[in-house]
Amino acid sequence: MFEAITNNDLEWDSGQKWYARSLCKKFVVEGVVDGETFTVTKMLNSNAQVNMTGHRSYEHLAVNLAGNNTVFESAHYHSNMPISDVDGDQSFLLYSIENQDRYWAVIEEQVSDNDMVVLFKNAQTNGNWVAYQYQDCGVSSPHGKVKRGNLIHSKVKKGYAPIGSTLRGDLTTLY
Repeated sequence: MFEAITNNDLEWDSGQKWYARSLCKKFVVEGVVDGETFTVTKMLNSNAQVNMTGHRSYEHLAVNLAGNNTVFESAHYHSNMPISDVDGDQSFLLYSIENQDRYWAVIEEQVSDNDMVVLFKNAQTNGNWVAYQYQDCGVSSPHGKVKRGNLIHSKVKKGYAPIGSTLRGDLTTLY
């Protein structure tokens, strides 16, 4: 799994150059969008500096092997920020589906100025924690409270049960 950005910080249009860093931090690649595919043009040094922070084009790319070819594809989920951008001291309410290694966490309601953030981890993310931020949706705003309540209700209907409250730093190391 790779986290990727475009060099124009916005669009994933054909011909657009992109950069990706593996979540394990061992691989960095450069590529170009070619229609619906992500073509790798160059392998970079694993120490190459690729700053993923604050990019609106941030997303995850999955790697699949097709014969002798390595194919990059959009992940089957959305992530719009690196997990490292989420404050390690931020408190989250954690949910899981028992015996399935599926976790979901939502930012605690008492956080006043922050946008709504959810974290999740499952088979599609290859066991990596992933972050999604709802832009312009403050947790303490009326819209944010309704959105948070609806998200929790949706997860409970899908079989998720609350585990408890935890800090993001603890969450990503304990589960």
